[in-house]
Amino acid sequence: MTDPVRTSYEWQFLTRHWPTAFERPFLMELYGENVQDACDGIPDFALNLHAAAMSAIDDDDTTLVRQGLLALAHVGTLDDVPRLKQLLNHPESLVARDTKTCIFEISHG
Repeated sequence: MTDPVRTSYEWQFLTRHWPTAFERPFLMELYGENVQDACDGIPDFALNLHAAAMSAIDDDDTTLVRQGLLALAHVGTLDDVPRLKQLLNHPESLVARDTKTCIFEISHG
């Protein structure tokens, strides 16, 4: 059966080939502007992007996990932090680093 989250527009938005924005503040801001534009024009976009991102962080593909973390840095909530903390010990150091940044953005955003 096809997962409806992974066939949504928000999933397509999430899986675009965004540059690794966590490393460049300008790109992080640009990504946030794209999220905000979509939120302004599409009902429930943030909610659906959140669901797509939460699905992505459970994937085996570290690129997809990192894309999910990038989205959560913009649409995540404090309720997500306990789940995110599980990724702090991820075997891929970039995932662990991006998780720290994501938690910081959620906590201070």
